[in-house]
Amino acid sequence: MAIDPLEFSLNCTFNIFLIMKSSLITLILFFLSFGGIHAQEEAKLLGRWSDPTLAEAFFGRYNEVWGYAQDGKEYAIIGSTFGTHFIDVTDPNNPQELIRVGGKAQGTGLIHRDFHNMGTYLYAVADEGASSLQVMDMSGLPDTVIVVYDSSEYIQRSHNIFIDTSSALLYAVSVRSSVGGGLVVLDISIPQEPKLVNSLNMIDGVSVNPHDVFVQRDTVFINNARAGLVIADFVDPQNPKLISSYEEYQEMGYNHSGWATPDMDIYYMADETFATRIKVLDLKDISEPEVISVLNIRDTINDGLPHNPLWFCNRLYVASYYDMLQVYDVSDPANPERILYYDDDPSPNDGKFRGAWGVYPYLPSGSILLSSLDSGLYVFEGLDGSDCFDDISSIADLRDAAKFSMVPTVSTGNFSIRSDWTQEYRWSVFDFKGRYLHRGQQSTSSMLDLSYLPNGIYVLHLQAPSGESLGSVRCIIQH
Repeated sequence: MAIDPLEFSLNCTFNIFLIMKSSLITLILFFLSFGGIHAQEEAKLLGRWSDPTLAEAFFGRYNEVWGYAQDGKEYAIIGSTFGTHFIDVTDPNNPQELIRVGGKAQGTGLIHRDFHNMGTYLYAVADEGASSLQVMDMSGLPDTVIVVYDSSEYIQRSHNIFIDTSSALLYAVSVRSSVGGGLVVLDISIPQEPKLVNSLNMIDGVSVNPHDVFVQRDTVFINNARAGLVIADFVDPQNPKLISSYEEYQEMGYNHSGWATPDMDIYYMADETFATRIKVLDLKDISEPEVISVLNIRDTINDGLPHNPLWFCNRLYVASYYDMLQVYDVSDPANPERILYYDDDPSPNDGKFRGAWGVYPYLPSGSILLSSLDSGLYVFEGLDGSDCFDDISSIADLRDAAKFSMVPTVSTGNFSIRSDWTQEYRWSVFDFKGRYLHRGQQSTSSMLDLSYLPNGIYVLHLQAPSGESLGSVRCIIQH
């Protein structure tokens, strides 16, 4: 049978169209099925605060953000070219500045400030000018904040600080002062009387010149700028021991900052280098960290500039300069998924330092705080915690008669579990709203360290390996 060339051509074209259409539908269904489209939501902006009368530095007027809760009220703490601003965000739709405390150094040359608190005391540093370490007593909020220490004896300038509340030690990096040292450790067990513990530039022959540190239960993660990541044991802070030095890894750049999970199985690490992504490090063998995945800001291009990542409740909250707020579900660290974002910065992604600086997700209400160099403070609605539960649906279900005791009931985070149970048990921690925070497994009659959690009321639930409930108790963490 003869074939009509025109008919053959039309049939081929139509068949190709059907194949292409089928492929397109399959591709769309793929993204929908795996969360590439619908799983990403824009964060709901609740409120903002800024003061355009503040002096403007090269990068902007503002820098780090921190959070604090007391007596049922919530506060955002944001740094500026002037100093430290305490903003009442109890009503997140209407942030109100209450108090501002001037830094020893101020003005257009002031770019960096950093904060960390231990209990009611806030510690503040700056990295420009003739500055100091300031310690502020916040117990009088909302009426007063009192500066109880302001001295450059140990720290005149510092880029970042971190407090290990379990040992009452403050770690400061890139320090300029008479004590010197790329890493300075202070004893703050008496909050208003810091004492020098150590000042060092070397650990077991490895040079440390940190940009930032993360500390948990005497394990110090040193973001060592262009020299990678150093992990060290500071059980004896006067004689630290090297655990590992990770000097080459995927998309390596300027190692800026990071955050570990409470069990220290995973470390999230940001290189402050254009077009690099946040790395997810497996620490099962902490002596040999390994990158197991990276976090994409968008699906198609990689032109991000991450700044500060913080982990909370199986999510990673990231301040990502001109990509602003980025939140990832990291319940499976090998397959992280972006679930929330907010970006109102119209600037092109050109590698310059502007946009978001810091993020803070730990307020009891769940509100998310974000600071922008240019725009000041943002307050976002927190994520629904209903997908962050363990196998217990709510605090109301935690009514079993506890077969264990937890002492003391009020602590900085270190508790002793006492029980007649003779096997290992599983434990889960919930906040006062019933949102699951973390879990673990260990032997009975042992210490449980929850010092990484902020001040608040928590519920600890225990289960036998078989799933049998051992009950639950309430505890209070007060640093």
